Amino acid sequence: MAHPTFKADLKETKRSDGTRSVRIRITKDRVHAYYKLGIYLKGEPKKKDARKGDWNPDGDFLKANWVRSSNHEHALYNERIHKTIKELDKYAADHPTYSAAEIKQGYSDEKAGKHKPAEAAQKGFLAFFQEWIRRKDAMTQHGTSTVYESTLYYLKQFWGDRPDTPEALNPATISAFIHHLHTVQVNKTQVGYKASTINTAFRTYRTVFKNAVLEGWLPPMPNPFDVPLLPEEDKNVSYPSVDQLLSLMHLDGLTEVQRNARNVLLMQYFLNGARVSEVLTLRWVDLQVERVDYQPKKRSKRRKSIARHAGVEWVLAQYEPTGKYVFPYLTEEDDKLSGKERVRLLQNTVSPINKALARVAKKAGITAKLTTHAQRHAFAEQLWQLTKDVRVVQEMVGHGSVQSTQHYLARLQLTQKDSLNDSLYGSIGETIGKQ
Repeated sequence: MAHPTFKADLKETKRSDGTRSVRIRITKDRVHAYYKLGIYLKGEPKKKDARKGDWNPDGDFLKANWVRSSNHEHALYNERIHKTIKELDKYAADHPTYSAAEIKQGYSDEKAGKHKPAEAAQKGFLAFFQEWIRRKDAMTQHGTSTVYESTLYYLKQFWGDRPDTPEALNPATISAFIHHLHTVQVNKTQVGYKASTINTAFRTYRTVFKNAVLEGWLPPMPNPFDVPLLPEEDKNVSYPSVDQLLSLMHLDGLTEVQRNARNVLLMQYFLNGARVSEVLTLRWVDLQVERVDYQPKKRSKRRKSIARHAGVEWVLAQYEPTGKYVFPYLTEEDDKLSGKERVRLLQNTVSPINKALARVAKKAGITAKLTTHAQRHAFAEQLWQLTKDVRVVQEMVGHGSVQSTQHYLARLQLTQKDSLNDSLYGSIGETIGKQ
């Protein structure tokens, strides 16, 4: 019986957002089965049509270049494709009598933890990091686990074949790792990760390391990731004002893609600065006669209930309740995806929405940052100006901790301090001038 072959390709059928699913085609005895990776890209499956998009039909196993560097997660995606093909090949070798469909199903079950043989517990920082991610997935915190996967990727990219032992986590290793993060080729135009990315990663490494020690995966030892954070550049980002956001309601000449993106942004704002994932997954059944009721993302257990006002009605009037979801980005077919696949789908959906919003901002003459996340800052800042109560802002925006809310309001609070300084010291110049 012939050994199967494995090839990464794009599904022929497009999704509602214009992307296609990346999958591994398993071929054995001329029969195919497809293992979906939960990656969705713009692109064409055939070489003759593949001039645009993030998919490279000429990608191969040796180069691991299926996803072009135009996609900001190309390195992470390519590694996942490469790793999955290797694992499928090994699984097929361990089960030589399996058909293509049985290889796909057996491998899927093994990845999901079904029928997995008992193994001796592996100890070490990297092993615990992977266990930490698994726990996040088990708690359905798929967004958090996806972020942690990216953070782990930075480390594994540097770690290579280094033994996963406490002795390897020494100051020299951490220093070399930081140098790697500063000098690695991120994509065609970027060398080194930004200071903010490195700082976020190291905060995660500290937390994971601390828990690895507490749970006995590592012996008691100083936290090697407890190093000074890097100075970050002042982004000085300006967010759209309320008037600018509301002016988008009267903007003409938008394409269908731009109109949908504009409506998603405004619905976020009208629902108390909701997260984009909460609006993309908004269902018609969430719309009550007088209120909009939906389950927020992150870790909140409380449903949000917001009165249906004129802004909400203006957006809803543009759509017919023909499907399950209000906005035309998701379908009922997507409900069959695993939690992590669904997170990836939403992430891949947001990127083209933000690109469309950049064009909308240009048409509207808005120079402030106009993205699905920027409106959360705009809503939080407006609410702060009205209430001056950080707890109210936290509750309405839906932050899990007040620290997140304070981070949102840091720019306003700095402006407030500058105003107080002017009041305190503004007369000094006049006094000096009189001398």
